[in-house]
Amino acid sequence: MERKDFFTQEFYENPNLTLDIMNQLVEGDHVADMDMYQSGTFLFMEVYENDDTKKILAPVISDLETYKEYNNKNYFSDETTQIGLCALFDEHSDVFFKQGKEIMWDKDCRQFVFQDDFMDYD
Repeated sequence: MERKDFFTQEFYENPNLTLDIMNQLVEGDHVADMDMYQSGTFLFMEVYENDDTKKILAPVISDLETYKEYNNKNYFSDETTQIGLCALFDEHSDVFFKQGKEIMWDKDCRQFVFQDDFMDYD
């Protein structure tokens, strides 16, 4: 699989990093909009673009401007003042799906979990 230059090396090495960051964004009220399927499968998520959010995303996105350009080109978003996370989520799924590390939304706990944990939880 070809790696995208705007993601960090750590992003590709540690599936927990993206999970932790997505939960930090939710817990810190940085989410501008999000929607998940009833099954917990990710549909879309956008976060406010500000210094706090950029700092939270820095461990997984090394070049935010290039990332945003890629995300906005490949995924629909009508909010130009926010950061869409579809590209982040899709790349994470492509890299870690076979390891059972697909990120799912647990609506009861209001947090992201790995698919393996989500299935065990039900």
